[in-house]
Amino acid sequence: YPLEIGVVCVTKEFEKKFRYDGKLGVNYNQSYSTFSLFSPVAKEVYVVIDNQEYEMVYKQPIWYAEINQDLQGLAYMYKIRLVDQFKMVKDPYAIASNLTDNIIIDLNQTIPSIKTPIKVKNYVDTVIYEGHVRDLSIGLDVESKGLFEGLIEPSKKLKGSVIQCIKRLGMTHLQLLPVFDFEGVNDSEKNELYNWGYNPSQYFCVDGWFSKNPDDAYDRINGLKKVVNHAHEAKLGVIMDVVYNHVYDHLTFPYDEIVPGYFYRHTNQFHMTHACYLDNDVETRNYMVRKLIIDSLVHFASVYQIDGFRFDLMGLLDVDTMLAIEKELKKVNPYIMLYGEGWNMPNEVPAKLRSNQNNQALFSNIGHFNDYYRNVMKGELHGPGLGFSMG
Repeated sequence: YPLEIGVVCVTKEFEKKFRYDGKLGVNYNQSYSTFSLFSPVAKEVYVVIDNQEYEMVYKQPIWYAEINQDLQGLAYMYKIRLVDQFKMVKDPYAIASNLTDNIIIDLNQTIPSIKTPIKVKNYVDTVIYEGHVRDLSIGLDVESKGLFEGLIEPSKKLKGSVIQCIKRLGMTHLQLLPVFDFEGVNDSEKNELYNWGYNPSQYFCVDGWFSKNPDDAYDRINGLKKVVNHAHEAKLGVIMDVVYNHVYDHLTFPYDEIVPGYFYRHTNQFHMTHACYLDNDVETRNYMVRKLIIDSLVHFASVYQIDGFRFDLMGLLDVDTMLAIEKELKKVNPYIMLYGEGWNMPNEVPAKLRSNQNNQALFSNIGHFNDYYRNVMKGELHGPGLGFSMG
């Protein structure tokens, strides 16, 4: 059996000692590219590009490599040894993927994004339509059913595109269920499986299930950009539903392959928690976890001109993380919308630091879904009590 790292990565001492504020992932230039990976416990790391290995150098707390050639369009992964065996691992900071690998891309070769015209001054003035990319067009008379392009192609039924129809309904924003890379579907065989998207696997990449050509990293990116551009032309904002409370599979999530256990919340006895009723909770209080969350949000707000973010099970995140998110995103877009499910869910974060409705005064610029109002109207969620509308 292979040897494994113990609990060192989940100790408070480790978290305080190993922190980094620089850019991670790939920094592409036509004449050279740099690669930066956070893994203080690794013994050896290589970046493997188009099956060619390049040794990385450790500069605490990151591994670094600079390669002086044009790598645009090439596949890459990391080959990493923590103890006695090498593993091939995807880049947690990859911004582009095909069906099998991360891809080095030049963002300047993607279609330009239209700068958002949406300026929200008061959240109460917004009217938000929630929708799933596939569901919004799968039954329509458009060519690209279930795909990004299906939201922008004209439909005779709707007398315009899906986006235009939503705008005509009086909506100010379209909130899309998760569009970053998630598990639970077959990107090539579109009708084989179905999923809402709450199975995150790559936080900076666009999911291929909604792409015409999921094996083309550029097509994934351009597909989402087309939707946002079309919405902005119609003066409709686009909000992303984001999931930072758990990952799909804690054992195969890339971060766990490079810093075992660090990404997840543990008890004082080093047992993983599952407050979200899955097998893992993301430890948003860890410095480098918080950094990844913020970096991915900034990526979508800047590169794709996303107008806002809705946080799944926000009550499992900590208040300091939400305040840091707000601070950094307001630098990108002062009018960005931030809101989420501020449920009061028991977890390892002290009660006074949880991002729920009870603590709303601590982060008052971030909105909440109100489950108290919901339960009063429709009845108890997990009980026999009837609400106002149900008698």
